[in-house]
Amino acid sequence: MLTLASILEKEAATPEDMKMVAGIFLRRLEIGMALQACSTVNFITGKNDPGVSAEDQAIASPYNTYQVVGLPPGPISNPGMDAILAVLFPTP
Repeated sequence: MLTLASILEKEAATPEDMKMVAGIFLRRLEIGMALQACSTVNFITGKNDPGVSAEDQAIASPYNTYQVVGLPPGPISNPGMDAILAVLFPTP
């Protein structure tokens, strides 16, 4: 839960957006699809881009959710309460 919340913390700006993105990510996890979260690629590169390049998406890393199915091995940030609540109560 905290790893997903940490991704939401960096992926979405508002509590409402976090809930919506949480719903999308949870569905992707449920069906075995890659999360494809730009925030995890930015964690690898140190950038803060809203969209990541194809070159960055090709980086081999367990944190690259464009290549690896499932959650990364650990959190990418310190999630706030809004992100945690979004994971617990996502928008379907």
